[in-house]
Amino acid sequence: MAEPSFNTLRSLLLRRGVSPRRVRRLLEELRAHFADLRAEQARDGLEGLAATQAAVLKLGSENCLAERILSRPELLTWSRRWPWAVFGVAPLVVCFGAFALTIAAAAGLAHVLHALQHSNPVEYLDILRPMRWVALYGMPAVVAACMAVLAIRRHASFGWVALSVGLGALLGSMTNMSVSLDMMQAGIGWSFRPSRVEHLLVYRWLPTVAAASVLAGLFLSVRRARSADALVD
Repeated sequence: MAEPSFNTLRSLLLRRGVSPRRVRRLLEELRAHFADLRAEQARDGLEGLAATQAAVLKLGSENCLAERILSRPELLTWSRRWPWAVFGVAPLVVCFGAFALTIAAAAGLAHVLHALQHSNPVEYLDILRPMRWVALYGMPAVVAACMAVLAIRRHASFGWVALSVGLGALLGSMTNMSVSLDMMQAGIGWSFRPSRVEHLLVYRWLPTVAAASVLAGLFLSVRRARSADALVD
């Protein structure tokens, strides 16, 4: 009987909702405990493979270890204990907060640019229009992509992944912002006119969902490639 690698235990814990950081710490503790058990068997007169086999039997199978660990709900991630809050409420809060911060930054910059225009010509709209694009299109896609990555890395079901992306994109499609030489306006709202709803879904919501899916896929692909390279090295 070989020394346990705990690979099965690691995969099982991650799939059942234990965070990667906790899994690493738990496995370190189990390896240290196994070393102590093997040393104890050696003190009792067993050597080599016999000591390893006795320590493995005393430690228990990886499935038994997993059941004992998973019986402690405090070890599970928030996304597993309260998925409705993490994937249902958090996307709305984060999107709203990010949009509000972007608008606050744009308003502060607009005030500075207005002051500068009295002494030096400033390309006012050329500076604020990219911020408008970020607030209306870039930020919702990034937030939705981050929620998708979190859900996938936490082994959440496809339903929670779709909910987090869909809600983030929905709030993003409800934002509006306009800039001109005289003023800047911004807000969040939804019109129930059929033509307006169709416009928001086709030109705002669907592109945001598509962009978020692409960003999440690229991030996960790069992460998997780096992990594979690390294993090879």
